[in-house]
Amino acid sequence: MVRGAHPQRLPRARLRSNPPGVHRGGDCMNPAAAEDRKAVKTFNRCINRLKDRTRGIPRILEYHARPHIEEMRKRQKEIIATTEPPRSAHYQEQERYEREMFSRMEEEILQRVTDEALPKYHTDLEELETVLERLADLRRRLENRFPSIRRLYTGNPRYKEWKGCKVIVTSDRSVRQSNTTDLSFGRRLIVFSDGSGDADSVLVTDNPYPVVWLMYRLLRQEGRGFIDFQNKFELFARIVETAKEQMATTRCDSESEEQKLLLRCLKEPVEMVTECRDYVRRWIDEFEEYLREQRQKRAR
Repeated sequence: MVRGAHPQRLPRARLRSNPPGVHRGGDCMNPAAAEDRKAVKTFNRCINRLKDRTRGIPRILEYHARPHIEEMRKRQKEIIATTEPPRSAHYQEQERYEREMFSRMEEEILQRVTDEALPKYHTDLEELETVLERLADLRRRLENRFPSIRRLYTGNPRYKEWKGCKVIVTSDRSVRQSNTTDLSFGRRLIVFSDGSGDADSVLVTDNPYPVVWLMYRLLRQEGRGFIDFQNKFELFARIVETAKEQMATTRCDSESEEQKLLLRCLKEPVEMVTECRDYVRRWIDEFEEYLREQRQKRAR
């Protein structure tokens, strides 16, 4: 031992923990393994780019692309294997590799959304157009054949009262919005209790027949295809509030006043369906325009 040297400070022999030709950092001297890691990093960058690209407008793509992207993540090895690998380590070749992989992944997403989601939006658009046609036909009947319609509901016990969809239309003066509780959540049934009120809107009137008749018509005939997937609670609450406004200025106890009441209440579903139709049409146009732009870029 060298004089003055501490035993713990003696140099130690280094033990080789990795096989010859491989550094401590792993298998970086293995070209195949290094290329595999680069390919995985490229794939992950493409996934993140797809998430960024499908966020925002067009909204159809934003809503429907995410499940396909997650499914694509599970096919990592397949996508890497079917993409032509870079022919050299030059950065331009690496850019070509990533560009080609991303382009193929994006095209697949666009095609799947086009095939699976877009037809459903076109079907919804057609249904909403049909609902608007039925509402327009009902309006013409109210304008031109109102006496015959009035005979259908006047004094009919079926249209004497409405309790459901969180609204009440009745002639019972004891009913107040503060003593109703809706336990049905969609079924036309409201039970009364001493608890706090749960009805969104309550209309107490001596003549509930025209409003109740209109609500039945919308629920079972003219509103089919819209009320099924639109907020029927909002629709009927808006009708009841409109009727309350109209009845605050007129008695609505004559034929002409009832006709005006129904025509005014009918504007509420027309406005709601039109707004929904315009949204669906705008989303379709956004997606189809985006699709055309992307296809044109690839064709250049």
